[in-house]
Amino acid sequence: MGEFNLKKFFSNMFSQVISWNTRTNKQKSIKELVSGKLQKRNWLIRNTNFNIKEFDSKITIATKLYTGFFVTILFFMSALGFAFAKTQQINHINDIIQDQSEYTMEMQRIQYHVHQQLASIKEWTLTGSEKAFNNAQEAKKASQQLEQQLLLETNDQAKKDKLMQIIKADKLISSIWEIKLGPMVRDGHYQVAYHSMVTEDQPIFEQLLGKTDKFVEINKKMNQELQRKAQEESQQAVLVVAAFGFVATILGVACSLLVVNRFINRPLKEVMTGARRIAKGDLTSQIEVGTKDEMGMLANVFNEMVDQLNQIISQLVKYGADIGDESEKLLRGSKSVSNNINMINEIFMELASSAKQEAESAGEALYAAVKAEHTATKGNEAVNLASAKMTEINEQSKLTVELVDNLKEQTNRIKQMLDVVNGIAKQTNLLSLNASIEAARAGEYGRGFAVVANEVRQLADDSSKSVKEITEVIYNIQINTDKVMEVVHSGAKQATEGVVAIKNTGKAFDEITESVKINANMVKQISEATEQVSDNIDQVAASTQHVTSNIDEVASTSQLLDGIAEKLQRTVNNFKV
Repeated sequence: MGEFNLKKFFSNMFSQVISWNTRTNKQKSIKELVSGKLQKRNWLIRNTNFNIKEFDSKITIATKLYTGFFVTILFFMSALGFAFAKTQQINHINDIIQDQSEYTMEMQRIQYHVHQQLASIKEWTLTGSEKAFNNAQEAKKASQQLEQQLLLETNDQAKKDKLMQIIKADKLISSIWEIKLGPMVRDGHYQVAYHSMVTEDQPIFEQLLGKTDKFVEINKKMNQELQRKAQEESQQAVLVVAAFGFVATILGVACSLLVVNRFINRPLKEVMTGARRIAKGDLTSQIEVGTKDEMGMLANVFNEMVDQLNQIISQLVKYGADIGDESEKLLRGSKSVSNNINMINEIFMELASSAKQEAESAGEALYAAVKAEHTATKGNEAVNLASAKMTEINEQSKLTVELVDNLKEQTNRIKQMLDVVNGIAKQTNLLSLNASIEAARAGEYGRGFAVVANEVRQLADDSSKSVKEITEVIYNIQINTDKVMEVVHSGAKQATEGVVAIKNTGKAFDEITESVKINANMVKQISEATEQVSDNIDQVAASTQHVTSNIDEVASTSQLLDGIAEKLQRTVNNFKV
């Protein structure tokens, strides 16, 4: 608002000054203004012409273009710098708005907890509910924590003062319902506590809520003001960037037109005029541009070209006379060379036939070498496969040996356990015998015990027989296991030897394959070299034929040189040197 009034004040003052000058000294001001502007314009024209001529004569076109581009880019960079500064300012305002919004949300959370605390206190005073009391305690604790957190995070002293008022009011409310209303509720005077709370204490709650509402409203207004300011800054940045961009565009177009029209088109027209004179045969005039830039260099190059053309035409007059004499000598020499070339051509034809036969033989040898290489490769692959299989057989043999060893160890353990069982059976038989003796001594009372002793002795005898049979089976298994172990160990040894033998065979096949590859490569190189020799001979033969035709053309051309020399002399006479 202050910036707007200041602009309006200066605008009104400026309009009043202009109207006053217009009413008092209108005619005088116009004359002085016109005369002053004319003098200033003439001075600018003189200095501008001098500066432009000096600028035109000393600086290259590239520098002139770069200068215009640099000025244009400078304007664009200024606009970008201004836009960046405004963006930083707007970002700062947005950060403040974000902080204010978070602050407002925290205050609204405090309001929520105060409302919850008030509702819980009302319920507590009406019913004496312990749950309502705990809810009020939790709401009080949450609001006080938020208040302390905001107090630590706030740097504005005014906000701190208002926040301290809210904290004091919150503490006052806590002391009221804990100290004043608490004894009433605990004594069961719910109606008295509720009436006291509604009539005497609720205004304090409403005062606290009013302070928080006012605080939230102030923060919202501040956020709205900051948002308005950010929008104004953004609009201002857009206008300034657009203005800078427009000025940079106009300036770039103006610089481009100035450089193109004054520093390129005008000197280029002068160079083109001089080039047309040169094209018409006038080599006596020079091109004058009056600048030292690229156009001046181009004019100097044309002038040097004219000087060189003068020298060349002078030499052409001299050389034209020599061409006729040399053409006669060339005609005589070409006939002799043509005869010799024909003889060489016949010799190369014979060499080409021999080279083709050698190439065919080399091709057959190459085919045989490639076939041998393919066969050796297949043999090597078969050996590698056999080696892999023998390795697997060797591993399986080792595994079989381990399994047979484990089987023998298990049979030994079974035999040991059978020995234990046999001993137990013997002890059981002895115990049953003793039991029978004791039963006989007992007489009639030991008869049942004697029957059991006989059954136990019979069971011990059966166990002994079974142990003997199992022992015989285990013994046979051990004998067969020993035989299997001998066979398996022998097979594993032979498999190991087979793996070594196959690996040696694989190495031999690798050496054979490598030798076959080397021979195949050598045969291939010989075949390629033979084919290349054959091709070269064909090319030489073709070249000799081409040389023969060229010599014939030289002979015919030499006959034309005399006529060309005469035409050249007539053409040179058209130039003005």
